Amino acid sequence: MLTLLLAGHLAGDFLLQPDRLVRRKRELPFLALHAAIVTVATALFCGTVHPLLLPAVGLLHLLIDLVKSRGLGNGLRGFLLDQGLHLLSLLALAYLFPSAFAEGFWPRLVGPEGLPAYLAAATLLNGLVLSLFFGALLVEKATASFTAELGGQGKGLPQGGRTIGLLERFLVFVFTLLGEFAAIGFLLTAKSILRFGEIRDSEDRKATEYIIIGTFLSLAWSLTSALATRELWRFWVSG
Repeated sequence: MLTLLLAGHLAGDFLLQPDRLVRRKRELPFLALHAAIVTVATALFCGTVHPLLLPAVGLLHLLIDLVKSRGLGNGLRGFLLDQGLHLLSLLALAYLFPSAFAEGFWPRLVGPEGLPAYLAAATLLNGLVLSLFFGALLVEKATASFTAELGGQGKGLPQGGRTIGLLERFLVFVFTLLGEFAAIGFLLTAKSILRFGEIRDSEDRKATEYIIIGTFLSLAWSLTSALATRELWRFWVSG
């Protein structure tokens, strides 16, 4: 239940939430729309129309996001507190409704033999979203003060740094799942060589430190996400 509740939350919060909705989440109608999207995603992943679970998912998500939009702010602290509260709510719901998935339509649709594969796929999706999109916001908010000190985006491509970060975390995630840790070292070496000329020419120590901090944060988060995903995936596959 926790795996699938988390899948619904991550899909609703990071995959099905366009920027224009994020910008207007302080307005109650848009906040309610977002909570409804999370609820529908949860219903699909859990394969249930449980009359108590789904309203609880929507209401708790709405209340937590309302608290964040009104008092927690958009910084790193607010982001971590918001996601921590969401995780606690999912733990509570998994404890209160442990059989909602077993009583839903997925077990009947895929059969007992297909359930491990379905749960392994949900675990893989959770890991990817956590590594790529959760990780993007985590690194962005953790380095926001450094970005401001450097004067924003500089002369790089619009969204260039974000795209590089997504690709970097995706490759680290895949290499970790495959056990190819040497490839991660090669990736970091290649990135260092490509960025070294830029840093040397600009002679900007602040930019050097910013890139190193961002890279290490991104790498650490992606490795952590991938290792946890690999262990959980093996758990479902091995039975």
